[in-house]
Amino acid sequence: MQQQADLNSQVRQQAAINAAVVTLAGARTAGLWPQVDWGNPAAVGAVRTLFGGIVDQFGQSAAAVSAQFYDEQRIAADVGGQYAASMAPQLPPVMLDKIVTSAFLGGPEPAAHAPEPAPAATTSDLPVEERVPARLDGALQRLVLQPGRDTITLNAAKDPVRPRYIRIPAGPNPCAFCVLLASRQLNAKFSGYASAARAGGTDATKYHKHCECVAVPVFPGDDPADLSPNMSDYEDMYSKARADAGSGDTKAILASMRKLHGLR
Repeated sequence: MQQQADLNSQVRQQAAINAAVVTLAGARTAGLWPQVDWGNPAAVGAVRTLFGGIVDQFGQSAAAVSAQFYDEQRIAADVGGQYAASMAPQLPPVMLDKIVTSAFLGGPEPAAHAPEPAPAATTSDLPVEERVPARLDGALQRLVLQPGRDTITLNAAKDPVRPRYIRIPAGPNPCAFCVLLASRQLNAKFSGYASAARAGGTDATKYHKHCECVAVPVFPGDDPADLSPNMSDYEDMYSKARADAGSGDTKAILASMRKLHGLR
């Protein structure tokens, strides 16, 4: 079993690297907007190409970082056998096309993230030169980090030693949805999600805008609580919120978590 302090340090380091990748992608995107001729009918296609290229480039950087992280965790776990993590593929072009097109139309972004409270203001009525950057800048982090997160789930499903994985809220102020998912990982009979297919049924593979959660492999002999030392706190927050909600309805529990614990 790996030492808890080492595991915590590695998770924090992975979160910091993810943040750096997103920062670099954001700098590239910021340089894109002044170049767009917003009144030109070809602007939609140009943004699809240029923004999509940035997402693909830095998404593959995130995937490469996650593959290295997976391999390092596997070696440290000393589970034996030879296995090299593979990188998850780029996001489907149709997904990026839909997000960019939606940003230009001013409609809501396709639902691919966690439930969140309704925003205080909407970008729908902004002029196109403000609306598109606002919407796409908001989506950038999730899009860039998704291939890295997918890399962990992909290899957890393929690795012969049958590891699992968990998501760990890495930021100082995790949202209610992330805390809810993290709270479900401490069950005595549960040591992480077994595959992307299984996790999909529990929203474990969904990440919202500005989410700082890190997907982390859990190898045989590793304790999820060592990887995520705040997990018991998350479980307590969930239990109190569920009792307050009076039901197992996810939306009601999330609302109670925000009310009781001041979460986003």
